[in-house]
Amino acid sequence: MPRSWAFFWLLAMVSPSACCAAPPVSNPGTALPSSAPHDDKRLHGGGCSIEWMAGGQADAHNLANHATQLVGGFDTLLGAGRTKKLMGGIDCRVHLHTVASGVARPGLATTLTAGESGRETADIFLLASGSHGASFRSAAGLPPAWPYLEKTFLHELAGVLFAAAANEKPTGFRFYDSPAWFHQGAEEYASIILMSDAASRRQVGAFYADRVRKKRDRIAFAPEVHVQDVYGDGALLVAYLVRERTVAQLLDASAGTLGDILKPDEWAGFDSWLASDAPFRVK
Repeated sequence: MPRSWAFFWLLAMVSPSACCAAPPVSNPGTALPSSAPHDDKRLHGGGCSIEWMAGGQADAHNLANHATQLVGGFDTLLGAGRTKKLMGGIDCRVHLHTVASGVARPGLATTLTAGESGRETADIFLLASGSHGASFRSAAGLPPAWPYLEKTFLHELAGVLFAAAANEKPTGFRFYDSPAWFHQGAEEYASIILMSDAASRRQVGAFYADRVRKKRDRIAFAPEVHVQDVYGDGALLVAYLVRERTVAQLLDASAGTLGDILKPDEWAGFDSWLASDAPFRVK
């Protein structure tokens, strides 16, 4: 069944939290928004085709030049060689818009997927850096330059790859069946630690960690996990979970739910870890 979901990247000047509805089911006959490629040119990198509107060529070339490295970085989370295998079953198409739209605008990127596990299409819609406006800043203070675009692409691709990885197992929960704090948090976690710029990675990671240190009630563990922001707070929880596990082990678990994987005292050490550790360091 075709499906779609959108990633709402919060703006610091708008709200301290972000929200996103559950992935809606799309109409099988719905035409995908076109990015009207300039001169009908397309680039390729990392197993994705990249097309752009007029004015988005610089970002398109940046993505094409770095895509193989960025996509390959997911092997550190999924296991050596697995990312290439997963990408082999995905027709990945990146659309760089330079005009704000319902699928790509400041603070919003969208991924639409269709098809069955093992053979599907994934259309990733991003807004070009120069179309955000000079005053735009992410919650963590990233301006609309390459690190921000890179991170947004990583976040969107993480959802595609993590869902495909979870679909490989014969039984057990699927990625988007998990709580929003986990699936959105896992995508955000990946987008942070796989960023190529160390300073930007530290900036975003420190923002999320410091935000919870200053206002600990952003996250509650009883009677069930509750977070104020499924992206940033969720990423922090995923970083905590992978101290003793890998992302792949979580995705590949045959348990019926994510909760079945967690230990009864899973969160007992969270506060001491948060106070003493660097949650988003590259391992």
